Formats: sequence, C-alpha cells, structure tokens
Amino acid sequence: MTASFDEQAYTWEGALPRDNIRALADAGVYCPSIAAEYGGGGHSDLHAILLSEAVARACPDTGWYTYLQCMVGPKAIDLFGSDEVKSSYLPGVTAGEDIISIAISEPDAGSDVKSMQTTVTDTDDGLSVSGEKMWVGGVPYATAAVTWVKFDEGLGSVVLPMDDPGVSVIEEYENSAGYI
Repeated sequence: MTASFDEQAYTWEGALPRDNIRALADAGVYCPSIAAEYGGGGHSDLHAILLSEAVARACPDTGWYTYLQCMVGPKAIDLFGSDEVKSSYLPGVTAGEDIISIAISEPDAGSDVKSMQTTVTDTDDGLSVSGEKMWVGGVPYATAAVTWVKFDEGLGSVVLPMDDPGVSVIEEYENSAGYI
C-alpha cells in the first residue's frame, strides 16, 4: 500500500497536515505501535520510529505529528490507560481523526516535574484538575491532553479532554503550541 501525500508537503509551516495523516491512516500504516484492538498495527516502537523517519523525509510536519501520535500521548494511553480510556481515545487517533497532546511543562517549573503545581482532586463528579500548562504541542488541534499532575500519593497523569468545562487555551503560538 502506498500513501499519497498532499502536494503541499513542506508548506504546512507548523499547521496540522490532516490530509497526510488521514492518508497514512487510510493506508493502514499510521500508529503501528498502538495495540491492534484500538486500530493500530500492534507492532514494536521501532516500527513507529521508522515510520516517523520515513514520513519526515517527505514532509517534516507530517513526520512530527506521526511521531507525536505514535510514540508520545497516545502511546502513554496505550501503555497505562484503562480499557475505557483506551477505547475512548485511541480509535480516533489511529483513524487519523484525533490528536492527543501531552502537557508537562508549567510557567514556574518548566519541565521539572517535581516542581509542578498542577493538582488533581477527587470530587463527586470525578476528578478535578487545577493548574496551568505551557508549550503543549498540537494544542489547537487536540481532542485531549495527557496531563502530568500531582496526586496526593505522588506524580501521575490524567487524560484531560480539551472540551471539558474549565479547560481553555489561553494563548497559541505559531509553532502549534500553547498554554492550557
């Protein structure tokens, strides 16, 4: 199978190359290291890295998003998420429809996770996240973000849907990152 990249490869300038991502998904090669039961290939991380490298030769922006969706946020969900979370988020990613960001850095802590101030607490309605993240790659396009937080027991992460009440993108940058 061959994926046909948009003729505008190299002109995305940091924007989401959605047509290219869908072409990879339609060809059945997108997210090769995500479990097959969620639409991925069920292969090793090496497959995902090699795909990202090969795609980046044709279009660096598509290669970057391919890497992010094969090896970062969605991979964390695939490895550590509950069956419910996996079923909710991974099929959309592997179909090339959804983007999952990762939110670690904070204004006063950078990427020093021990200095993070974002917390999560149990409420009657579920979990409540309080804090601010920055340099969240792909946030203008994201369906959700794997967000690093402090639990009472220590550090961990939650999947934060971008359309949840109280979640807002404060500022976007030209490089497709922003604050949430």
